[in-house]
Amino acid sequence: MRKYILLICSLFMIFISLFSFYKMNTPMSGPVGNGTVNILSWCPVISILIGGICFLFLSILMFIKALFVNFVAFGP
Repeated sequence: MRKYILLICSLFMIFISLFSFYKMNTPMSGPVGNGTVNILSWCPVISILIGGICFLFLSILMFIKALFVNFVAFGP
């Protein structure tokens, strides 16, 4: 059950970080617009993306471990 929750949360985190990256880079309307993006604005986006990738890797490892345990327990 944990592996499914971890998989869903990791995909959600990756989606949120990619969506925020997209929203930060789209130009806004008006004469001034947004201007340049501050360097400190990238820290949360990058940290959420790295966390999502790590959680995705962890959930994949949990799926592989569950398959290996079932294969050893029940045989080929």
